[in-house]
Amino acid sequence: MALYTCKRAIGKRWGLKPRVVHWLYTTLVKLIIMYGVVVWWKALEMTTYCAILSRVQRMASLCITGALSTAPSDALNVMLHLLPLDIVGRQVAAASAIRLRQLSQWSYNGYVIV
Repeated sequence: MALYTCKRAIGKRWGLKPRVVHWLYTTLVKLIIMYGVVVWWKALEMTTYCAILSRVQRMASLCITGALSTAPSDALNVMLHLLPLDIVGRQVAAASAIRLRQLSQWSYNGYVIV
């Protein structure tokens, strides 16, 4: 929803500057998407969910660069130094799991995993 709001504020000759849109994507949209990824990280192994995440990132990349809709997604990601969201999700989930395990708050069916 936040990305669609940003998209409406962007025009070819008016609106937010590309660096502001990049900042909004990396600080707001990505964090909203990655909220609770430690719970649903197994879904990142399915291609359907990875395709949904890549579509979101593609739309953000197109908004940031102002490129044509036929521009390849991988090229846009390289230009903007963006990792695919499924890889970012796995990284965030792993970091969260390690942090929770060190705090002894990682549990499975009521049993604390140490």
